[in-house]
Amino acid sequence: LVPIALIPQLLLSGALIPDMPPAAEAVAKGVVSAYWMFEMQQDILNPGGATWGTAAAVLGAHLVVLTIAAMLVLTFEKPGDG
Repeated sequence: LVPIALIPQLLLSGALIPDMPPAAEAVAKGVVSAYWMFEMQQDILNPGGATWGTAAAVLGAHLVVLTIAAMLVLTFEKPGDG
């Protein structure tokens, strides 16, 4: 399970493949938290850009959405599904 979850994060973060195709970049911007962490790291290490605020906002949105999703799964889980 760990490789299945981590390999797409690494590939779509932009760290290994800096010039991704537009479709892959759209997916990365929407659902890959590592993309925004890498963007924030680049902006902090190379001052002059103000996009780290956008990255922080998207990461916060990911936190909220994933927390709500986890709560819904746990709420509607049947007792015997464990």
